[in-house]
Amino acid sequence: MTTEINDVSVYPDYLREKYFNQILLQLFGETVKLRDLQVIPQKSFGNYCSDIYRVALKYALNDNKRKDGEVVAMKDESNAQNAVTRAEECVLNVLVKDLFENLSSISNEQFMYAQVLPEINKMLLSCRRKPVSPTVYHAIKNNRETHFFEDLTPRGYVIQPRTTGYNEDETRLLFKRLGEYHAASLIFKESHPGIEGKMREFYAVSDPALELFIENQMYDNIEYVVKIIETWPGYESIIAKMRTNTREVFSGKFLPLFDRTQSKLNLVLHGDMWIANLLLKYNSDDGSAEDAVFLDYQNSNCGSPAFDIHNLFMTSVQLPVMAQSYDDIIVDYYVAFRSTLLALKYSAERVPVLQCILDELRRTDYFNYYLLIFPFAQTMLGDELVKGMNFNTLHDEKRMEANRANIYSNERVLETYKYMLKAFDERGLLD
Repeated sequence: MTTEINDVSVYPDYLREKYFNQILLQLFGETVKLRDLQVIPQKSFGNYCSDIYRVALKYALNDNKRKDGEVVAMKDESNAQNAVTRAEECVLNVLVKDLFENLSSISNEQFMYAQVLPEINKMLLSCRRKPVSPTVYHAIKNNRETHFFEDLTPRGYVIQPRTTGYNEDETRLLFKRLGEYHAASLIFKESHPGIEGKMREFYAVSDPALELFIENQMYDNIEYVVKIIETWPGYESIIAKMRTNTREVFSGKFLPLFDRTQSKLNLVLHGDMWIANLLLKYNSDDGSAEDAVFLDYQNSNCGSPAFDIHNLFMTSVQLPVMAQSYDDIIVDYYVAFRSTLLALKYSAERVPVLQCILDELRRTDYFNYYLLIFPFAQTMLGDELVKGMNFNTLHDEKRMEANRANIYSNERVLETYKYMLKAFDERGLLD
């Protein structure tokens, strides 16, 4: 046994041996014995809200009936795929995520993993779809929020580089999976009246401090961007609109978007659909993306599906894909959404039509301007500056100034701004 694990001066309390013993006992019963565990802290990849560790559990099964080399019968198929189970060495790979204490009080992740996602995944499996989240082995909820997940990395799931963005094939798969998730979440919401009251509303709707933070980030980023695009011919009127489209004007357009009474369709959102929260698995023969799993449900809430759709497109999809294939991909999303509802025996007469989705995308279109100016820009921060970033450093103006210089020297960022600001102006978002 690695003795350092039980020393809280070396590792946090939640990485102590007792928690991993609980996981093994849950999976295998009294026949299991933890031999050793190895902990590898994960460097930040743009996730500013939590500490993440990978843990390899080496264990032995005291089952005299099993011959050496025989595969262990696991309680859950996903667990079976996640373990190396030769008699001479058994390994279970666990991912531990600990949400920063100042954010745990406003997180919906514990509620999602304990009460929502198990039912959603069960529904998806019942109609021959795959789960949309990893298995949770254990959870701790007190002043902090800590989850012990199935580590999908040994099964070939990866997070793509933030600054690259998804190509068309990857994007189509992700929107197919999002459509499946939204379908199951709609049924879950309708079968659980009052769920909105159990989940904290996201963004600035119920948090004045967050509202001010978003306003300040928008204002500062806009001021920085305007100085850059002053050198771009043909953007003069756009610059004038951007400079008046801040603070009070922004609040007047931004906050009303989240009024659920104005939405034609409400369901349980993921709430933070961007590249660092999405795992993809690729076919070993042709390299094509074949599955996707969603992580980080702390911002989940009830609302229009348009928010997840906008968030995924604007923060994580390559510009040529957005510019050339947006409409077709929305249709792909809707086909998956509709077919999953029907496979789950949802009344055909009640299935929302494609026009409903399109209307919601138009109603919430201003959300894209916010995404371009702040979240998309933040995702494009270079790897060398991402190290050590967390939610608190977003309030460090000196560091944020250095971040902006890095972000807006990126050619992908500049090309995206050139295209999207023109598109937003044509759609009236800057008026």
